[in-house]
Amino acid sequence: MYSYRRRNRIGPGSIFLIVLFASTIIGLAYIAYLDKGKFWDILPIVGIPGCIISLIAAIFNLVRKTGGGYIFLLFFMIFLAGTVLSSVFGPFAVYREAERDLEAKRYQESIQSYKVILENYPGSRYVNPSLENISYACYQSGRY
Repeated sequence: MYSYRRRNRIGPGSIFLIVLFASTIIGLAYIAYLDKGKFWDILPIVGIPGCIISLIAAIFNLVRKTGGGYIFLLFFMIFLAGTVLSSVFGPFAVYREAERDLEAKRYQESIQSYKVILENYPGSRYVNPSLENISYACYQSGRY
């Protein structure tokens, strides 16, 4: 006799992705605890693929009418929020503001913004360009 599988069951692939996403979030939290600069640099790199994969998994599980789809929607919202926050906060936003000030020849404001990057995000990838640009801004403003 043929027995039907229940359709609302979460498969092993979905369980693997749930564990992977949960461990990714825990790893990001650990990196944020250790080094804020590296956290803000890694967040968009992890967030964008996380959004795409979790949205595909959510659609797949919701089509199959399993409860895992809602979990993947939650992961999608978490990764999307992280991706958006990485462009609004962190060293990227401060560096972008400092670049605008430097282009507008507001050297004192750009120096202050670059100092914020150097003091608050010493592990960020924006530290070396900030050091170069802060020296250029000091030179242009006459502070040798």
